[in-house]
Amino acid sequence: MLLSRSHLPRGCANQATRPCLTHPRRVAWIPKTVASQVEAATSRSPAEVVDQILKLVDNSDGGMALADDVKEKVDTLLDQLEVVGKQQDPRPLSNELLWGNYNVAYTSTRRAPRQNGQPSGGRFRSSLGRTLFRTTGLFQSVLKPDVATNKVAFRLLGVLSGYIGLRGQVLPVGDTGDTVKVLFEPPVLSLGPLHFRIGRDSDVVLATTYLDERVRIGKGSRGSLFVFTRGGPADEAGMDAVGREATSAGAAAIASAGFVAAMLGGLALWLQPSLPARILAGMIWFVCAGILAVVRGGGLLRDRDLQAIRAEQAATQPAPHS
Repeated sequence: MLLSRSHLPRGCANQATRPCLTHPRRVAWIPKTVASQVEAATSRSPAEVVDQILKLVDNSDGGMALADDVKEKVDTLLDQLEVVGKQQDPRPLSNELLWGNYNVAYTSTRRAPRQNGQPSGGRFRSSLGRTLFRTTGLFQSVLKPDVATNKVAFRLLGVLSGYIGLRGQVLPVGDTGDTVKVLFEPPVLSLGPLHFRIGRDSDVVLATTYLDERVRIGKGSRGSLFVFTRGGPADEAGMDAVGREATSAGAAAIASAGFVAAMLGGLALWLQPSLPARILAGMIWFVCAGILAVVRGGGLLRDRDLQAIRAEQAATQPAPHS
């Protein structure tokens, strides 16, 4: 359930009905008893557990290149950090460390049987999506005062640079101080200089289970696990501008015209009496069909209707005084 005014962090209750997050300047504090429990179970401090996770997921294409046994090892280490995270003070939503640009270093759906496709990147990170839209960067940002942006950078057919981007409003959920719901606007697809919106609104729920100066560990509502690393390439990805691009119907028309031209070119080749020409035509049609399959709906896998979420949000807000 979304937070009512009485459940908002201190300093928020006197603001307007729009939810807010607090921004204290304290870093996360880990009680010695909890840290000792982790060390007793693992013979390593939380910082050393983070070191091991980062070593295991390094250059793994967001975890896609890891063997199942390595993923299980990483997931177990994330469980250990979650034990620490439950006792961190301040809580993630009240911690200045929450804000910033992150690289998506690892995702896991091993414990999320109801997860439909990839939790980060959607169809663009499916087997077909990664073949046609070769991933060059996977980023997420949490920006003040209440904005989240996601970005999958790619090279279409290994040649044309582009990305799919999401921008949304962050809403605190519950009273644990670690969970948010993000209401995303329709995605923006960028291909070279062209920017246009595709698909519909979407939403996600994500809990921050551990937070420090290097990483943010997340868990989705269906059990997906995430490792986000701070800074580096993410700071150079222009995350604050995602979702603010100058989109136009003209850009969409140009992209559509290029797609139709490719299809017609395939038809022209098919009509040739040459077998190689027909094989090439089939390849062109296959690529076009694959691109259409990936980008439809913005490449997103939809959970709930956004109107229902906004109605729920409105129901939790106090009635205006007469």
